[in-house]
Amino acid sequence: MRSAERGNWSPRYGDAGDRWGVQPGDVWVAGPATLACVDVESEDGARFWRRYSGAMLIYSDPPWSTGNARCFRTKAGLGHDDVTFDRLWRRLASIFAETLSPRGRLFVEIGEQCREEAKRILAEHSLPVRQQWPITYYRRHPCWLLLSGADVDAPSPEGLDDEMTPTWAIKNTTLRGDLVCDPCFGRGLTAVAAVRAGRSFVGSELHPRRLAVALDRLVALGFSATRERRL
Repeated sequence: MRSAERGNWSPRYGDAGDRWGVQPGDVWVAGPATLACVDVESEDGARFWRRYSGAMLIYSDPPWSTGNARCFRTKAGLGHDDVTFDRLWRRLASIFAETLSPRGRLFVEIGEQCREEAKRILAEHSLPVRQQWPITYYRRHPCWLLLSGADVDAPSPEGLDDEMTPTWAIKNTTLRGDLVCDPCFGRGLTAVAAVRAGRSFVGSELHPRRLAVALDRLVALGFSATRERRL
């Protein structure tokens, strides 16, 4: 029997994990989307992301603080004693810099607490923030959307909720067939927005059951999902 106490089920993840049986190290394909269940700070994570480059857009919502990063790892059943915001974001910034096309754009969401630190880390990886807009998270939490890359010639996303901002970014900065990436895709918001718009998508997620929810969402769009390989 499933129970929230055992960590095998939650209202947010539902029964998706039972349907798909995602395991750490899995790589799944659903239509034009490739999804890896991997820790970006691990060797497997590094190997996975070295396969990809030339993304015209990276849109990501990484952990906003050290406590947030440790919480996500705990939920995924992983240790977190050595996890810090600085270490995680430096690894993510390396992925961003190596994966993004010279003509591409990077969007990241961040809370106020570590916004300036995030901007500093991105700048150290040649990804200076050029624009930033106040948006909301779950329609009630104020946060920021940061942009590195060429300015966007489109109506401002200021005040939008982050359920809408990935679609805004994809439609205003990419073309059909472009590659969109997200190294922390959670339950697949950016993945779904990308494939709906006719783009391809590559992403990674730490938590197997979150990845399973993303598979459910992609299958609901009419794609079949298969486990392609193990890392």
